[in-house]
Amino acid sequence: MHALLTSPNAGAGSTTVCGRVARALTAAISLFVAACAAPAPVVVDPAFTDLSRSAAKTVAIAPGCRLDVAEIVDARRAPDVLGILGRVVKAPDDRTAWLRSVVAGLATRGFSVAFDTTAPPNQHTVVVRMTLTTAWVGATAMNKDANVVWRVMAVRPGSPVLADDYRGAVSTMNWAGTPNELRALVDQAFAKSLDAMAPDLHGLCGG
Repeated sequence: MHALLTSPNAGAGSTTVCGRVARALTAAISLFVAACAAPAPVVVDPAFTDLSRSAAKTVAIAPGCRLDVAEIVDARRAPDVLGILGRVVKAPDDRTAWLRSVVAGLATRGFSVAFDTTAPPNQHTVVVRMTLTTAWVGATAMNKDANVVWRVMAVRPGSPVLADDYRGAVSTMNWAGTPNELRALVDQAFAKSLDAMAPDLHGLCGG
């Protein structure tokens, strides 16, 4: 008789375990589906492409207009990420080489550019230190936007010290948000930031 008697709660433990397993499987499947559905991140090109109209024709190098870039600092809080525009936009793995390629774009704006961390200021050289404080992409209404801000300090003996911030900003219609569109957007913003600082640096060169 006792063998035939069962507790009404005998299957409760099994039901609870099965419920937990089912919920865990549901959560795992949801995460898997979300991961598969998310667009792959876009990594910007490791070498800067100068898309500025002012750089379409290289400006002749002015006499005595040598820039020694002694320092480039990426001071952004999340230097690996440039923002989200339908998908994550990321910086290249070698950010040092990438930012050097950007700064080297000053060569098309009338400068001889060198990366010499030990060069002292002299009458023939402007020593430049640059800090990238902002570089991001995003969206407003129907547009895609990119903003870049450099903090620049430049010194040449006999001239006032240059210390200023220079911005490059681009806002264009977001047609398709393709990877190539996003990469070009970032390059355009950097090109505009170089356009902004070039006149002041030329002032230190005396022309």
